Amino acid sequence: MDYFLNGVLSESNTPIEVKMLQRLTTFQELGRAAKVVLCGYSVNSYTFIQQHHLEKNVVSCYDWLQEVAEFKKPALRRDDLPQLDNYQRENAKGGYAYLAANRMVARSYVNKRGQITHVNYYDESEQRLETDQYDLRGFLSRKQFFNVQQELVGEQYLNPVGQVCLDVAYAQKQPVYFNLIRKQRVFTEQQAFWQYCLAHILVDPEVVISERREYDQLLKKIPGKLRIVRLYNANFDGDESIAQIFLIRKQAQFVNTHTVLLDEYTVSAAELKQTWQQILTTNL
Repeated sequence: MDYFLNGVLSESNTPIEVKMLQRLTTFQELGRAAKVVLCGYSVNSYTFIQQHHLEKNVVSCYDWLQEVAEFKKPALRRDDLPQLDNYQRENAKGGYAYLAANRMVARSYVNKRGQITHVNYYDESEQRLETDQYDLRGFLSRKQFFNVQQELVGEQYLNPVGQVCLDVAYAQKQPVYFNLIRKQRVFTEQQAFWQYCLAHILVDPEVVISERREYDQLLKKIPGKLRIVRLYNANFDGDESIAQIFLIRKQAQFVNTHTVLLDEYTVSAAELKQTWQQILTTNL
């Protein structure tokens, strides 16, 4: 199986994601089984995946960690927040405000279809304490917690039945502690956390391509036959031993003995298919 490592998918995909999905089609035309691996968290990725019929072509680290599997229920709506039933509810821009003695205790937000996306909770001075994000598959997916300076200090990721799967602590706006409660594993570095997830998700990896620089170093721990760093407009300044091939858009961009010139933005679909066939045939 071939894998493309990226963050999230959405209707606001950058050209990086657009070209990655086009490459997915190219690999399929070449007779190769390939999947996109999403390392980032987003409650919107599944909506895009479903709309574009990519369910069999995309896997998510967070879906695996949060034990989502085939879970799917209707997205939550205004009346699906029983914890707020005892408060006065008023219409507000993009959602609803919940009041107690004229003080706002919570604020819900809905999308154009009236589905709840997230809810903010406030203290007595109406400073945000917590943000709850809802997956459109019908469950509370993530809780974020804030201090009095409105800095993010912690997160909890839940499975569809409400159990906490991952507890993340922040310091100076950076995640520093990952407690995989239901896996009984703890990590203090995000790279190690990702590596653990990928070790359980990737099945017999052959070609593995890193689409963005934050995932480049993950290649080093993946036992694939061909590891590729996909460079776009940025030079590579990391450990060159992580990959056998570095794809570049411009000849002057980055040069070592493993660079291959391939501009996926400009070449035709036929040229792209031919070049990838050559790369795979030569290196596998």
